[in-house]
Amino acid sequence: GVKIDRHDLCSKHEEADVIIAQHDISSSIIGSSVNVVCDDTDVFVLLVHFYDRDCKETNGPMIMSSPVKERAVIEIRATASAHKNIANDILAIHGLSGADTVALLHGIVKPTIVNAFKNGNFPLFAIGDVNADLKSVETQAIKLICASYGKITATCNSMTEYRVKSWRMRTARAGTSSIKLCTMPPTNEAFYENLLRCHFQVAIWKSALDEVPPNLDPLEYGGQQDHEDMLIPRTVAAGTLSAPNAILQLIHCKCKSSGPGCRTATCSCSKLGCTMFCHCEGGGHW
Repeated sequence: GVKIDRHDLCSKHEEADVIIAQHDISSSIIGSSVNVVCDDTDVFVLLVHFYDRDCKETNGPMIMSSPVKERAVIEIRATASAHKNIANDILAIHGLSGADTVALLHGIVKPTIVNAFKNGNFPLFAIGDVNADLKSVETQAIKLICASYGKITATCNSMTEYRVKSWRMRTARAGTSSIKLCTMPPTNEAFYENLLRCHFQVAIWKSALDEVPPNLDPLEYGGQQDHEDMLIPRTVAAGTLSAPNAILQLIHCKCKSSGPGCRTATCSCSKLGCTMFCHCEGGGHW
């Protein structure tokens, strides 16, 4: 029968994860004992970050338990204390290693990126900072991700450069050129679009305790609208070639014959079949 106005819990955020974290941290700040019934990784990361930042003095106990029986129960206070060396940057680390709205990198799991961060002590303060310039965001992210793939050189300032060096190193060691492309670091163009989505998401997370989220347009941060007016990831910027022109010229013919592909013996694609790049448009099956 008691009604208490909590204007401090007003929120215009749309993500349930963010609102859950806001309510739980706000209760813990005033010393309340909090039990979070949730098993979502985003919520866990948010709680560790903000508990380490805002709840050290009040020290209100907080437990995160799963709604599924017999799953682990996590003590957020103990977790934040044990991992205080990464708690301040854990939102950026989580975003870079893959989240609900950010693609993960093939073969690079979260512990790999966490260990790379611990070993290299990379600055990540620009990621998710709405006032930071995107070049700083990109530079910080590239350093950590390159280190996560393995050996890093001070001269690698782009993902494409690191991709080429990684390919050279691996083919020289294996004695073959048959390296799965999915295991290679992404190109600049693909990595940048994913990084924009990461920067956007981390900015939302960092503002979890604010009533109003940052005024960012997702269409300017790695998103695009499809024909159903839904938001989908943008893989590369518009106009980006699938490969350099020198490569594209090697894998297409200029024949204009009708039908499914070229039928003349003089065509450079007559033996292997036309590709999607051919002028005759005979590579629909490719």
